[in-house]
Amino acid sequence: MEILVGDDASADDTPLILNSYKQCAPDVFRIVQQQQNIGASKNIYGLFTLAKGKYIALLEGDDYWTDRLKLEKQVNFLEENPCFIGCTHECMILGASGKFYSNRRLEWVSRERHLTLDESQGFFLAGQTGTLVFRNIFAQPKYDYRIIYQAHRLISDRTIQAILLAQGDLYRLDEVMSVYRYCADKHAGNVTSMMFVNDITGPYENLLLAEKIENYIRDTFQNEFDCRQIKIRFLAEAIIKLMRYPSSESWKMIQEILRDHSHRRLLYSVQLPLMICRRLVYKIVRRRES
Repeated sequence: MEILVGDDASADDTPLILNSYKQCAPDVFRIVQQQQNIGASKNIYGLFTLAKGKYIALLEGDDYWTDRLKLEKQVNFLEENPCFIGCTHECMILGASGKFYSNRRLEWVSRERHLTLDESQGFFLAGQTGTLVFRNIFAQPKYDYRIIYQAHRLISDRTIQAILLAQGDLYRLDEVMSVYRYCADKHAGNVTSMMFVNDITGPYENLLLAEKIENYIRDTFQNEFDCRQIKIRFLAEAIIKLMRYPSSESWKMIQEILRDHSHRRLLYSVQLPLMICRRLVYKIVRRRES
């Protein structure tokens, strides 16, 4: 076993804490210390290229595992089921207040336990990042995986799982073995809050990421992968949010969306009640242009 940690130029005491861990287990603990911030996606990609194990397990800095046999259970599953490229499991969700959500589910985690590429739509995951264990496709890579950081600087979970699903299916075990810390607050500085609470462009970035994943899968794996339904959803969400918070920036972005031929086609395919929204958008844009 090896433990690879990518510290993306932390400005707090993280490097000191990591070094204290390394002193306890110098043979298995390896720290990759970035001198300047390169972004979460490139940070994790760099670790993938260094991983030597047969399997890779992921754990982000703010989440934690709760079952001492977690890795053993997942590795055993993959050893016994070679048709799957990876597996996940259930997790508990811990809010910023320090209390667990009892009835909350992650909308981007598929309800299907056996997830295929087509069912993922370039958005739905087999499980939260800290639950994933998969076969090390980076040890002897057959394809160019730099799309992991090229598609988005901060979001990589969707891209990683899409790459895996293009080469095999994923399965979610019916056991809770980790905790995911969830924080979406306008006063917080984490990625979820910055992108999807404080930034009105969050849904539009979701749309662009889905398009990049779709194009990559088609070009790299010669797979007629289609994210149309999820792209329609993101397009509608993007326009509604931009209209909800009108500004020169939001109007400029709406015009950018409408200038794109593929986005206009998606917009035309949206049925009622979004048809009303579509007509309203065109009317507002034409009025502002005139």
